Amino acid sequence: RHVIMYIKNNNKNENYIGIAVSTKIGKAVRRNRIKRLIRESYRIEKNNILKGKDIVFMWNKNADIINVDFNIIHNELLELFDKANMV
Repeated sequence: RHVIMYIKNNNKNENYIGIAVSTKIGKAVRRNRIKRLIRESYRIEKNNILKGKDIVFMWNKNADIINVDFNIIHNELLELFDKANMV
């Protein structure tokens, strides 16, 4: 697992997301790349996800950052949303 997801109801008609990547992961360039990949993956799937949630994505600090690409993150987010019954 690379991404950890926390979900809370917000009683509104839209989702709010937050993305947290620890400074222990690396320099700002790598952290921002991970944030961009997570944000883009969420953007692609946001129409298929239930509304009214606060969602926080956290990068697992023990996960390898070098060999991560968009497909890996996208598939993990799909699995997490499916496991949380949000699709």
